[in-house]
Amino acid sequence: MVNAHFRVAPKASGEVVDGEAIMMNLASGKYFSSTDSGALIWTHLANNCPVGSIADELARFYGISRDVALNDVNEFICQLVREQLIMLSEGETTAKAVTDGDFPAGTYSKPKLVVYEDMQDLLLLDPIHDVAESGWPLAQSPDGLTKPAGGPPSGRGNA
Repeated sequence: MVNAHFRVAPKASGEVVDGEAIMMNLASGKYFSSTDSGALIWTHLANNCPVGSIADELARFYGISRDVALNDVNEFICQLVREQLIMLSEGETTAKAVTDGDFPAGTYSKPKLVVYEDMQDLLLLDPIHDVAESGWPLAQSPDGLTKPAGGPPSGRGNA
């Protein structure tokens, strides 16, 4: 898998802000975060860098062995694939240059993907079809009640 390239999945999105990767699976409504080494890996994956190059950069940046870096990168990639945030990129890809200026140097810790499901109902709402006449984020339920996404009914809708 050293020469493999990955890309952000079509139903996913992500960005690094202040050294924290914030990612979202638009199909499942889950969102995710990863800091430090995970954010560095995400940035390189999103820029079509091959797995081996990502491991080399992780080893250089944190002063760890390439074997440890490669193992940790592979494990993190497996988590991202399982959550449908990235997918294998077929064919030749051109890696974009990535700078590590956005990542504070520090002690290495294994990349960790934190999963958030608390806003799933809200994030999955179709703002055109699934909301009550009173507006988003009030979901229109089949029985005509409006309710905050993910919460109990709050009143009658005018559907």
